[in-house]
Amino acid sequence: MNQAKIYSTSLKEYIDSPTITNGGAIILCRDGYARMQVNFNHWDLSKGEVMTIFPGEGIQLHNPTSDFCVDVLEYSNSMLREASLQLEHAVYSFLRTDRKCSDPEIVKNVVETMFTSISFYLSNPVYEETDHIVLLMLKSFFLGIYEHIRNNPQEQIEEIGSQRTNELFNAFMAILEKEYRHSRDVNYYASKLCITRKYLGIIISRKTGITAKHVIDEYVIMQLKLNLRTSHASIKQIAAEYNFSDASFFIRYFRHATGSTPAEFRRLHKV
Repeated sequence: MNQAKIYSTSLKEYIDSPTITNGGAIILCRDGYARMQVNFNHWDLSKGEVMTIFPGEGIQLHNPTSDFCVDVLEYSNSMLREASLQLEHAVYSFLRTDRKCSDPEIVKNVVETMFTSISFYLSNPVYEETDHIVLLMLKSFFLGIYEHIRNNPQEQIEEIGSQRTNELFNAFMAILEKEYRHSRDVNYYASKLCITRKYLGIIISRKTGITAKHVIDEYVIMQLKLNLRTSHASIKQIAAEYNFSDASFFIRYFRHATGSTPAEFRRLHKV
């Protein structure tokens, strides 16, 4: 079974509430406009622009036009791990900050060509090395977009705050994505970054306009919703997995954030 797929969509499933991505994605806007929230930052996405999404990121769509349509190259977590083996961590850190490309030559000659090539291999089952081909194309894409954005700083118009602020915010999100099950406490993440709780709060507020605690809780809730929709674990098992003291506390926490109990949410949204 292929670890990648390409499809056209309006991304309407991301309109109602923030949702955690199962895998990574490269999104090519074919028509219309929407404002995309990625990890509590906002990006305007219009026709002919490309966004890079990494596994475990929270996505929400705002104010899409009626004609908004994108092509999505979706790939698995394991494929990203393999593509990352020979790439510097700085590439991904950089792309998390500057994840959009609007250059028409890059979109036409690199992204559209890549989508066409991958679609060809995915649609022809006689090819047995499709995943390997996609893997090499992904690696080339990450390096190419990284080089393009790094050498065209005038395009970096949506970055908010100083370089230090952006580095710390990206580091915070990387830790949160790995350890959200372990702790929901602001002090925990501040200590991991070797900064004070107050300073972390200032950084988060500058980048997102909301508190650090709000970001942590919203990310945990997004992960819980994904878990409830896709797993068969019991409520008690999920409570233990996410380090809640007991199932009752987990239920109160989830209901306070969403207005429904975990069981009610699962009944309505189970995949």
